[in-house]
Amino acid sequence: MDIKVPRGQGLYIINALRQMIYTQRCVLRPIAFSVGNSNVLSAGNTVVEDMISFSTAISKLNYVCKGINEPEGTIIKSTHVCDSVLRTSDLVTESIDVLDLADDKEILHTIRTDGNANASVPVTIFYRMGCGMYTAEENLYFLKNAKGDDAHFIDNPDKYTYFSSRHVDVDKFTYSIEQLPMDDVIHVNVSVFSGQSEKEVLHEAKNALISCMECF
Repeated sequence: MDIKVPRGQGLYIINALRQMIYTQRCVLRPIAFSVGNSNVLSAGNTVVEDMISFSTAISKLNYVCKGINEPEGTIIKSTHVCDSVLRTSDLVTESIDVLDLADDKEILHTIRTDGNANASVPVTIFYRMGCGMYTAEENLYFLKNAKGDDAHFIDNPDKYTYFSSRHVDVDKFTYSIEQLPMDDVIHVNVSVFSGQSEKEVLHEAKNALISCMECF
């Protein structure tokens, strides 16, 4: 997409739009989980992976809400049972889609301690609709202070393992600036995992920038 702006302003404007795209888009990301009676490192002898590996696996995936225009601050809880193997496709629910399932990876394995049969282990994941980045501590505070309907299904926030979340769905962002006698022309190429068009993404970024500028 090409954007024509006054000469000398191209770099400032594209950097501002880029900042809005990376920090102000509302994106669904996992923020907490439990695997059986897991702690931050282990879920016990019945689970093969350590919990750091599991949190990394679910953090690498891209998610979208099936609901239309879910607002910032929306909390989604998903529950699963790992009986031998949990795959990325198993994380798809009535509320959540997992993108790029062509490579349907195995992300969790369970075994019985005697080695004779598979073990069923409950898995719970909390997702947060948000913008920008949050630390593990900020996500814990967020769940602990959930209000209204969201508070009803968060039984005990302290029993979950929390991790930082980066709410960004940008697949590609490149640009070049062409200087004309009277104008700068920004040639920008943007794509996002959610499938939104480039025009829609840039229009949202422009509105977010205008909203920020109206703060003073």
